[in-house]
Amino acid sequence: MLLPLAHRIARAIARRVPRSLHDDVRAAAAIGAWQASTRFGAGTKDQLRAYATQRIRGAILDELRNHDWMPRRLRASKEQFSQFSLEEYIFAKDPIGGPRRGYPEPLVALATQEDDAQAVRDAEALRKALRRLTPRERLILAETYGRERLLQAVADELGVTEARVSQIRTLAIRRLQETMRARR
Repeated sequence: MLLPLAHRIARAIARRVPRSLHDDVRAAAAIGAWQASTRFGAGTKDQLRAYATQRIRGAILDELRNHDWMPRRLRASKEQFSQFSLEEYIFAKDPIGGPRRGYPEPLVALATQEDDAQAVRDAEALRKALRRLTPRERLILAETYGRERLLQAVADELGVTEARVSQIRTLAIRRLQETMRARR
């Protein structure tokens, strides 16, 4: 009874993690089901199912946390970043040079005072270069770098193959690099 439940929960969670972790998710789900069956006391079938669901999800999340190199606090700040587009994040400065209220501290604002003028010029050049990209190229860069989505997820959203998303991203990066090199 609990193993089919474990497989169903594992499939739902596995859709949101890299394929390299799918086996680990399934194994953690099976362990969670086993733990639920051995630790559950007397109760109805529905109570066991509710308890097992929580145990299985918890076991999977524990396993994913073990594989995650990023501490929870850093992950939370990364998710705050994902609310903003790539361009909003890079250029989130008010007119006097500080970060805008509600935005994470942008990369440009981290420059020292001596580098500030150059950083502003570089940021403006990057902004212009980003505007020259096609909307599809900007979307792919924002989704893969800004929101750190998998290429396959972006490909599914755009209705193209993962390889095509990779090609478009590579071309967009190359165009940005060429534009920035030409400035120097």
